[in-house]
Amino acid sequence: MKPNGKVIIVAGAVSVVVSAGAGIGASLLLRSRTAPAAAHAEEKKVEKKTPATIHPVGEMVINLADSPDMRYLKISIALGIVEKVEDAEIKAYDPIVKDAIIKTVSRKSFSELRRPNGIDKVKKELMESIKGQIPKMEIAEIYVEGFAMQ
Repeated sequence: MKPNGKVIIVAGAVSVVVSAGAGIGASLLLRSRTAPAAAHAEEKKVEKKTPATIHPVGEMVINLADSPDMRYLKISIALGIVEKVEDAEIKAYDPIVKDAIIKTVSRKSFSELRRPNGIDKVKKELMESIKGQIPKMEIAEIYVEGFAMQ
């Protein structure tokens, strides 16, 4: 028995409606799963604070972890502090900050620092290392003012 032309048209229309419904349902399901992550990412961006004080720690030459090659990093860092702090008050913590910089950076190799996100990774590690070391001062950002490796 041959299918009637009307039956083929109706069957085609039903399949189009079912396919469209499935597509819409899948997109709504995926959107509901990604929306909280996007909202959470926006919350993290809002938390970033603007520094009121920028304190240059100074230039340092540090041996890198490359062995047997002797590799060096010349780096200049400044701290962005949320609160307004007098220069003399923050300078008292320079030895502690420099110690944290040396300990963090000297564990890195030349190839780690050359990677596209190498400096950002070091800045993040420095932020974690220094944050607990300076009481009553909240560090908003670490700025790399100079960076050269050999």
